[in-house]
Amino acid sequence: MDLENIRKSFSILTKLVIILIALGGAVRAMDAGMACPDWPLCFGRVIPDFNIKICFEVGHRFVAGLISFLSLTLALKLFRHKEAPQKIKTLMGVGLGVLALQILMGGLTVLLSLHFSTVTMHLALAMTYLGILYWISFLLGTVQDATKPSVPGFFKKTVLAAVALIFVQILLGGLVSSNYAGLACPDFPLCNGKLIPDMSGPQAGLVHIQIIHRLGALTVLGFVIGLFVLARTHKTAAWMHPRTPRLLLGVLMATLTQILIGGMNVWFKIPPLVTVLHLVMAAAIFSMLLRVWFNTTRLPAA
Repeated sequence: MDLENIRKSFSILTKLVIILIALGGAVRAMDAGMACPDWPLCFGRVIPDFNIKICFEVGHRFVAGLISFLSLTLALKLFRHKEAPQKIKTLMGVGLGVLALQILMGGLTVLLSLHFSTVTMHLALAMTYLGILYWISFLLGTVQDATKPSVPGFFKKTVLAAVALIFVQILLGGLVSSNYAGLACPDFPLCNGKLIPDMSGPQAGLVHIQIIHRLGALTVLGFVIGLFVLARTHKTAAWMHPRTPRLLLGVLMATLTQILIGGMNVWFKIPPLVTVLHLVMAAAIFSMLLRVWFNTTRLPAA
């Protein structure tokens, strides 16, 4: 298998990981996380008696198993390829370590009865592995250009901050979900009819989580708008990757759509389909911002 086919295989694998993340969101939205109270089996069996919740949970496990098998197969092909750069092989080795932790955390999530810490860490590792796979795919499809002008530090730092913020925002979303805080504020964009809600009472902790998540969304939006303005202002600069302004327009549109989907989650009382769409859109924004970050130092292959 040549490097181009390996790159295509990694591209397919990233799509499977997004499907797995969506399935994980569906398991959570369907309240099916404990449909199988044991792990790695389900009621002590590989194929248990099915109902809709068990179907989602077992399906999630089977797709995870498929991704693990494909990851190991691709890693072996990559490690054996003489022309593959060592840094890509090293990154894949790190990715396998993250995957192993992810599998372990998936088991702990069940064995610890969906404790919010394990649920959130499970999501964090999934997004980290997705990022590693995307980065490998980017590396295999591009070449370093030593003559490319250096990207200004202000732009690099802003892009990196946006990537970090969307990652943290996804984890905050995981905390909202795992703590069942999605309707701590039953209205949107206000919270209990107020811009600054009452933070006392029995639901105070859940309201805090929901408000922090909403403020995080606005912070991400602010950084994305700033990046888009910077890219449009400097689109003719020699250091600006030609695809970056258009890509950032896509990120901006996706972020605005994501905020609308978040509102729909509240307005329609956390419907599973909207919840899954919210998670998938977050993964898409994360992926696009990773590409913008990558483009600050790379040019497309000839």
